[in-house]
Amino acid sequence: METTDYKAVRIKKIPFGMEAWTFRRFTFFETLAKLKELGIAYVEAYPGQPLSADLPKLVFDENMTDATMAKVKDKLKENGVTLMGYGVCDIGRTEASMRKVFAFARKMGFRTVVCEPADDDFTLLERLVKEYDIRIAIHNHPAPAKYNLPETVFAHVDGKDPRIGSCFDNGHFMRGMNDPREAMKLLEGRILDVHLKDRTDYGTGRGQDDAWPGRGKGNLRDLLAELTLQDYDGCLSMEYEKESEAADPVPAVKAAMAFVKSVTYYDGYDQIFKREKNGWNHYGPGYFEADTKTGILKGQGGMGLLWYSKKYKDFILECDYKCATPETNSGIFVRVPTSR
Repeated sequence: METTDYKAVRIKKIPFGMEAWTFRRFTFFETLAKLKELGIAYVEAYPGQPLSADLPKLVFDENMTDATMAKVKDKLKENGVTLMGYGVCDIGRTEASMRKVFAFARKMGFRTVVCEPADDDFTLLERLVKEYDIRIAIHNHPAPAKYNLPETVFAHVDGKDPRIGSCFDNGHFMRGMNDPREAMKLLEGRILDVHLKDRTDYGTGRGQDDAWPGRGKGNLRDLLAELTLQDYDGCLSMEYEKESEAADPVPAVKAAMAFVKSVTYYDGYDQIFKREKNGWNHYGPGYFEADTKTGILKGQGGMGLLWYSKKYKDFILECDYKCATPETNSGIFVRVPTSR
């Protein structure tokens, strides 16, 4: 099996998110306040979390009324937190039950539904993700859950609409004696969400979440390097499940964030090309193709120029650049003067 030199990979900055289950002993509104304190701008809600001590009978799920959803949106805005996903939830097996979750996602404005679909036939799911433009991320709870193996997840997403992919939980793969690094490679291009944790064991079923600054057996730096190689464009939905510290997970989360920052090379950088030519302009003949899977730009014909329109003062530019032949008349230009 081909190995990857992860130590040589310069890890890119991946935004921090939070799986709200980490704060399961708190209400959803309290969770948002904690995230504001931590400086985390994204949250993935889970079904059944009480909304507020002042609203004891209300929980976060697809049964919320429009008025309750409005309260939740106001509280998200107040704390500067974006709702990025919802799960792990049960979407049911009927079109009506699935539509209810998809409609909820549209109303609340989040993009990703994290679930474990009961049916093998994803024909209906494909139709709904296209209709609603909402993503389905398959979560991998450990055995006897259906999607406990990365091969099973891959078999269900391979060839499907790109909005159907994996909610990659490295800790649960570890429980089943699956190397999460190899699982990540198998699911390349299909990882829509990441539940990131560390564990004190690997495959014994007796361990638990570690205090999380990379001290466990999860090879977290390697996983972040693999996500960088795949140009993963989502968040790190950090999840901490150790019951003994659930009453106050903030210190563990802070340690986790410090670890991730300590191994991030491109902290403070802007990624100016993200698989699509948004923000880029073309001048002159020829054209550039953008491969949305690999993130590679390739010039085709002519002597034209693809240029980025944002202005910078002093900066460092890092990129990989290759000419097709020694005679290629091409290059990278910096500090292009503005026209008058």
